[in-house]
Amino acid sequence: MENSHKKVNKILIISGFRQISSLGYYAHQLEKYFAQKKDCQVEFVDLGSKSILIKASRIIFYKNEKAFDYAFICAPMLARALANSKAKSKCCIIHDLRSLKHIGLLKKTIWRIIYRYSLNLDKLVFISKFAYEEFADYYQRHQIPQSKVIYGGINEIFFEPSQKRQKKYDFIHIARNAENKNFKFILQILKHFNDRKLLRIGE
Repeated sequence: MENSHKKVNKILIISGFRQISSLGYYAHQLEKYFAQKKDCQVEFVDLGSKSILIKASRIIFYKNEKAFDYAFICAPMLARALANSKAKSKCCIIHDLRSLKHIGLLKKTIWRIIYRYSLNLDKLVFISKFAYEEFADYYQRHQIPQSKVIYGGINEIFFEPSQKRQKKYDFIHIARNAENKNFKFILQILKHFNDRKLLRIGE
């Protein structure tokens, strides 16, 4: 009889990214993690779109009238949608501020407005100290919510393959083929090393 009265935590996870993207994958893994727990009931919402205007409008006007114990987003870009949800505790996982730096003026203006809503959430979780310092520097004039730095883990299934390959390669670069991922810089560095091999993992 005790188990029948056990509290069930109602959890909302809001995403807005392709599942194959890093942020989309993060959100789906979060959903998978909570779904495995018997005391959790998860609702997953995807607000993504290829159109920046449609995606922004979905985020701005999204509302969820249901009551949740916890609500999560994997980027401050979704903060407005989370602010419009009814949850006792609202948490945002922050990787970086790329959407406020390496984009055009129109997108930057839209996301700058939406990002501000992350300052009204209950908790901010940063995946690195760099991510926290970048956010704190950008919003240095504002009161930052309760924050914590939690570094992401590495799946053990990758240990054995990497040990086998380490004799073949001297450098490893893990990233998308994007300007801000510093791939050109890595190649420039490699010029200073003769007979060295680079293993590139990503796109």
